[in-house]
Amino acid sequence: MSTTVRRSAGRPSSTDRETLLAAARRLLREEGPHALTVRRLTEELGLSRQVVYTHFGSIGGLIDALYREGFIALREAELDIPGAPTGIDRVVAGCLAYRDSARARPELYKLMFERPFRDYTPSKESRTFAIAAFQPLVRAIEATGRTPDEAQRLALSVWAVIHGLVHLELQGYFPRGDAVDDRIDEAVRALLTATERPPATIRQPGDTP
Repeated sequence: MSTTVRRSAGRPSSTDRETLLAAARRLLREEGPHALTVRRLTEELGLSRQVVYTHFGSIGGLIDALYREGFIALREAELDIPGAPTGIDRVVAGCLAYRDSARARPELYKLMFERPFRDYTPSKESRTFAIAAFQPLVRAIEATGRTPDEAQRLALSVWAVIHGLVHLELQGYFPRGDAVDDRIDEAVRALLTATERPPATIRQPGDTP
């Protein structure tokens, strides 16, 4: 039995913003981007279409809010890692958390990276959220002994690796039961190990410069 309460037209209550976002996520997940329209969304909830315009300005504003939501969840997953691992283990743990976040919210992950809405461009504010979502990865790589500039460059390579693997997984390219987490672990460790600096040589008295 549906528990949806049909509200009268007019200014919605403060809870309607989250109600709209939850319903939008459901439509994206179950039916795809074509289903996410102002008309369909508000009819699903029994609300006035004005609710969307009041809270988000347009359907584009609602999509932008979903885009930010995806990156916020991604950053929280990368920060909320149990056991406080260090070094390369911390980097790998963050990458696996990235995968878990994508699998938990595939509809938002596709919105974030596949741009399924032709006329939608992330706002400047939303791009700031996107950049912030990758700072935990940069900091984790920096903690392995890299300089800030080295960590920033290497983080892009690590992200390319894990994004590629996660994207292939979500598109169903790996066979059922494939250990994608092991693939990520192996690939990230190999990349970080291959780019490690050799230890500095301590010059002894009498050595030729």
